[in-house]
Amino acid sequence: MNKMLIANLVKSMELKREDIVLVQLWGENEQLGTLDDFCVEIASWGAAFIKLQHSRLLYKDIFERTPEDADCYTEDYFKVFEPVTVVIDLMAYQPAVPHPDFPITKMNSYKRYMRSLMTALASKETFIQLRLPTIEMAMESGVAYPKFSRMLENAYAVDYDDLKDRCETAISRFKGTKSIEIVTDNQHTLTLSVEGREWYKDAGNGDFPSGEVYIAPLEASAKGSLFMKEAFFEGTSYRELILVFSDGILASTNHDDLNDVIEQLPERANVLCEFGIGLNLNIDELTGFPVFDEKAYGTCHIGLGMNSLFGGQNHCAYHTDIVFKGDVSIDGKRVVSNGELVDEWIEKHNEQERLKLMPSSSHYSGISM
Repeated sequence: MNKMLIANLVKSMELKREDIVLVQLWGENEQLGTLDDFCVEIASWGAAFIKLQHSRLLYKDIFERTPEDADCYTEDYFKVFEPVTVVIDLMAYQPAVPHPDFPITKMNSYKRYMRSLMTALASKETFIQLRLPTIEMAMESGVAYPKFSRMLENAYAVDYDDLKDRCETAISRFKGTKSIEIVTDNQHTLTLSVEGREWYKDAGNGDFPSGEVYIAPLEASAKGSLFMKEAFFEGTSYRELILVFSDGILASTNHDDLNDVIEQLPERANVLCEFGIGLNLNIDELTGFPVFDEKAYGTCHIGLGMNSLFGGQNHCAYHTDIVFKGDVSIDGKRVVSNGELVDEWIEKHNEQERLKLMPSSSHYSGISM
């Protein structure tokens, strides 16, 4: 990743000078230069950082050589993370997955170490996850590496000031709304209640790529059906998919094999827990990889499972998103039409941008927005 792109990403994180940032590289030595570039950029904002590399090769050797009666990672070790306020994960590969040749006899010790680490960091104010353009990350996404790398870096290069403004405009418009109606294929309607729930934004300080607004519907409110020409569930493609919801629960689909998968999910994992709208203008192609697709401008997505981290009440050790395009009305006002944001919203956003550029002495400065 080039330094200009890293500077753009760190700027979006809105770090404060009093922050102590733990920068974790889940990668090998060939990514150390990227880790250093992020740390230098963080320091340029006046924040302190702690650098930590999670190397699968190194962990294999460490745990292989550690005596059976020794524990390198005691409770005192994890106290070093107490002052940390921000955690940034730079992922060259999936965190916590050990090396293929990791010694089986030491797996319990390794799992205990990782659980203790995650527990020590779980309560931090800001937790950021950022994928690096590596072959292994591309393999996880199911997207060929050249395309994955190009799409990822393009998504990261978005204008974050504009993205934040888009997200804040959306939240301002949707604040206090009570109901969402989704129409797909002109004949399938799904209704959700969001009364009393807050909208959230992901515009540069959460899971990268950024660019969405989302909300946790009332857990028992989803009713009706949703149609998708093609949808991806846990990486598997389903054509002409129909999801049927009743009392907030995914009751059935028109694919027997998917019904079997859903029956095997953890308890409460079939609850419709999220609705979101993508707002990243730099993502304009659907890939089947939710990390890209749910942030693509004009797409919508629903989530199944856990929503207790963003205003909901469904506690569940599972969460997955399903991306689609359709017509969306919030409190009876159309906001998305077949993957396009309606003109009224776009015009409002553009007008706000235009007024920001007006000199303060202009007669426009008295307009109340």
